[in-house]
Amino acid sequence: MHFIADPSKEVSLKRWAVAGVLSILLLCLWRDFSLLTKYPVAVGIDGYYYVLQVDTLRTKGHFWFPIKTPLIIYLITSLSYLAPNSIIAIKISSLLFHSLISLGVFALVTSITRQYWAGLIGFILTAIPTSRLFLIGEFISNSGGLAFFIWSVWFAIKTRQNKKVVYAIPSIVCFLAAVFSHRSILLLAIFFVISTLPVYLLMAQDRGLIYKWGALGFAVVILIAPALIMIQPFIPVPEWLRSEFATVPHWSITRVALADRLILLVASLGIFSVLFLRRNEQPNQPMIFLGSIALFSLLVTLNPFLSDGDGLRGIAGRLCSLAYLQVALLVPGLIWLSMQKEPRKAIYVIATIVPLLTLSAKAPIPRGIGDDYLQARLTLIQKLPLSRAALVDNSFIVASHGNQFVVTSTIGIPSQQSMPVDNHYQRIYWLIDGVEKKLITPANLVLMNDTNNRSSILIEDSELRQQFARLDPKDRHNLLLNNTHLSRSNIFLP
Repeated sequence: MHFIADPSKEVSLKRWAVAGVLSILLLCLWRDFSLLTKYPVAVGIDGYYYVLQVDTLRTKGHFWFPIKTPLIIYLITSLSYLAPNSIIAIKISSLLFHSLISLGVFALVTSITRQYWAGLIGFILTAIPTSRLFLIGEFISNSGGLAFFIWSVWFAIKTRQNKKVVYAIPSIVCFLAAVFSHRSILLLAIFFVISTLPVYLLMAQDRGLIYKWGALGFAVVILIAPALIMIQPFIPVPEWLRSEFATVPHWSITRVALADRLILLVASLGIFSVLFLRRNEQPNQPMIFLGSIALFSLLVTLNPFLSDGDGLRGIAGRLCSLAYLQVALLVPGLIWLSMQKEPRKAIYVIATIVPLLTLSAKAPIPRGIGDDYLQARLTLIQKLPLSRAALVDNSFIVASHGNQFVVTSTIGIPSQQSMPVDNHYQRIYWLIDGVEKKLITPANLVLMNDTNNRSSILIEDSELRQQFARLDPKDRHNLLLNNTHLSRSNIFLP
């Protein structure tokens, strides 16, 4: 349904919408670039993973860590030849990828609703949430993959709307680029396609009750699939997957991106409410598209059988960091659908969503972009070279998640979160954080002190084992709490 009958007014609205998008985009780029460049270090907990990959590719022609989806690293490396250094190239790339995501949402919502105001709302909803910083600062390969995927979907929709093969070619190219950007994109695409089947069957007027009940049953199976995988006795479940799935449902709106997940729940249920009220109408492309996103959100993003114990490192955390993008697609769609029958209902939708959006905008920024974290990283990078001379040449450093990349990138010593499997190193050190002053001995190499009067130290493996054995239970607990790489090691389990 079109609300603008006069073509001249529609052209005028298009111009204002495009002008608004470009103006907001420039403001957002300035805002986020200022945030990313506040410190001269790579942002994000895994920031130096990208630095290692790009620098190694530039200097040696291969990756430091072999990967099967290298497209984003290649693109960043290409940009690094034009930037002052790889860190700046990574930051600029992440902003460009997210800008493509925001523009893609604008194009997608506008194409589905045929309303530029709806596209503008969708674009704004990608710029407001603090959770956008997860893609900008933490998950850069995900961000690039999502940008390609969104544009692939837009080209596919244009192919169907205009019945022109010319749009199909860039759709395929963008999809392949998305798949080779990050391994998660293919799974997201598969589950999105799966989500369209129940929606289509439930809305189709020419399908009987058996198809509709089958669609509901299929949706329930997808919902409880994690639990089914856990309890089935036929195939052993890998240990890493056991920590991702749960056999008992739990309230999934916790911790990561809380406000975004609440909005997503409200918007998804709102879409289904509108579709139910219009169940006697012949379904069209926008209804099926919005219904599929809503079902995907409920069955996958907000799945109560996904464990969020690992935070952003787990499947649930990664999915929920993307919730704001689903919100950016669903909310303008919900307003548009509501206005088609009773415009007053759109006011209720807006009144419900706006307070939650305020919470989303005021949410704490990701830890890897925070001042305390980046200041500590800057200090570590400054101190590590000063300590290099005290370390044996053929050595290895066990460090916490994120710091292992910093160590290797800064001083060239191999580092990871666990002990090396093939121990051909002359000496192994541990990078330990949060060490109280009373526990530091002359054998420890102090790198830096924090605001809580605790230190980060380098300590040789055998020395750490001896000191750890002498600690009282309280000090052991505190040390393990501040160092996940210690707590994950069987060597130091109580």
